[in-house]
Order: sequence, then structure tokens, then C-alpha cells
Amino acid sequence: RLGWLRDASGTLRPLQGFAANFATGQARESGVLSVASSGTWALAKTDRELIVFDPTGAEAGRLPAPNGSALFAFAVNGEPAAALFPDTGLLLLWSGGRFATAGWKTARDEEVLAVSGTISFLVRRGDAVWQVDRAVPDGQVTREQALPGVGAPTLLRPDGSILYADGRALVLRSPEAREQRVELPGTVAALNELAGDWVCARLPDRQVAVSFSSATPRVFELPGGER
Repeated sequence: RLGWLRDASGTLRPLQGFAANFATGQARESGVLSVASSGTWALAKTDRELIVFDPTGAEAGRLPAPNGSALFAFAVNGEPAAALFPDTGLLLLWSGGRFATAGWKTARDEEVLAVSGTISFLVRRGDAVWQVDRAVPDGQVTREQALPGVGAPTLLRPDGSILYADGRALVLRSPEAREQRVELPGTVAALNELAGDWVCARLPDRQVAVSFSSATPRVFELPGGER
């Protein structure tokens, strides 16, 4: 199993196989709005629940969640790190094998695009994207930095790199500001973590898996698109 995939109908399925030879497994959940996986653990959000899947693929937890989509983050070791519900600002942090509320919320008028487990956010302010770091105990801002050129959708990855869409391209910006760019067969509508160096990009008529594990990024079409 490479990771977990939400197909065009909103059904969650395990993604199996390897590059250029992917297949989806048996349906596990319907009505999924958001999903992300680290290659071991996976998180899925339905209209009213957050579901956690452990490295064996078994359901490890199910808890009530606000309506709407979710943003997910994983730790470097693949474990869940954070879940943010942008419509309400509710933030859950993973500790001791379970999620618990952070005790504070993000501002309702701040458009959060991505979250990392450290706790850091990518937010859109006007036409610019900013990285905003906050202290875990009280949510106080500890650092803010503008990110010129970064667009949405975007991901803040466990290693500190930033992945963002630039029209029909994906750009991976390392913490040292080096960039890798790969052209895609369509405009990027959404991004989610898939496994390790793999991410899933949703295009208007299909989904593709993109790997940044080598100097030249690789792109493969995934099953479950709308074509």
C-alpha cells in the first residue's frame, strides 16, 4: 500500500502498487471530504467525523468533527501531527496516540491554506502567502515570514519544504529556497500528502501522483479520476 486515495465520488480507498502501475483497493469510507496519508498513517474527514487509520490499514479512531473540510499534517516519522478545520478554526494536536484540542483556535478571518505539526501555518493575506509560526501552549505568534511567489493550493511538508501550485505546474521549495518544478497536464485544484516523497494533485479531470524523490520529479496518473 502506497497511501490512501479519495476518488471522484468521495469514496476512500487504499492505493496499492508502484509507480506507473497503481490500483485502488476495497472502498473503506464514503462521503470523504479530505484525506491525507504519510505512507503509514492516514487521516480522513467526512462531513461530521475525523477518522484515523493506523499503519496496518485498520481504523484506529473516529471522533466528532466540525462540518466542512480539514487540513492535515504528519510528523517526520509518519505519525499524525495536526488536524485543522478551517471553517471553525478548531485545531487538534496528536499526542500519546490520540488527538486532543490545542486549547486555542485560528482566527476565523484568516484564510489558512496549510498546517504543519510544528505548529506552523501557511495563510493567505490579500494576494500574498505568509508562513506564521505559533507557540503550542497559547497560540501566540512567534514568527511571520512572507513567501514571495508562493500560490495556492499549497502544502507545508514535514521536512519544512513548501509545495505549491503555479498554474499547471507544481513547485517544491526547500527550506534553503532551492526549487524543483514539474509541469502537469492540467491546473492544480487541490493537493494532499500521499506517502513520503509522494503527493497527490487533483486536476480538473484526473488525479496524478507526483514524486520529488529524485532530481527530476516524476508524474503518474492515478485511478479514480473523473475521466
